[in-house]
Amino acid sequence: MPSKRRFVLLVVLAVVTFVVDRGLKAIALSGVVFGPADGGIRFELFPNPSIAFSLTFPAWLSLVLTPMVIALFVAVAVKYARRFAWEKVGAIALVVIPAVSNYLDRVQRGFVIDYVSVGPWFPVFNLSDVVIVAGLVLWGVGKGTQKL
Repeated sequence: MPSKRRFVLLVVLAVVTFVVDRGLKAIALSGVVFGPADGGIRFELFPNPSIAFSLTFPAWLSLVLTPMVIALFVAVAVKYARRFAWEKVGAIALVVIPAVSNYLDRVQRGFVIDYVSVGPWFPVFNLSDVVIVAGLVLWGVGKGTQKL
């Protein structure tokens, strides 16, 4: 598949992730719960005032730093676009667009809406978290690894 088609596919995937994640967050906020209470995969509202992997971080600082990090990723994507490294730009879209969903939570509610738990041994998460990690992995291992 040509690089530009992969780029379009990745951007569409990022936008779909945003829409589906916002919908799942609304469902979680409405109080819907399903899955076993004694372990296993469970869907339930888990307000997360922390940052990635439930690490504590001052809320005001995350409100300031998150848009700066997002802007940095966008700047990197622009540099890749100038070099026609479309797969890299698409991978960054998989990071940026879902990150905006989580940032909206923090601005609107003071916490990120997580809704998936897989047991006490693993942090709770949401769809955006999964796609952000996938985007970072794809960005790191994908084609077009030339220097900026």
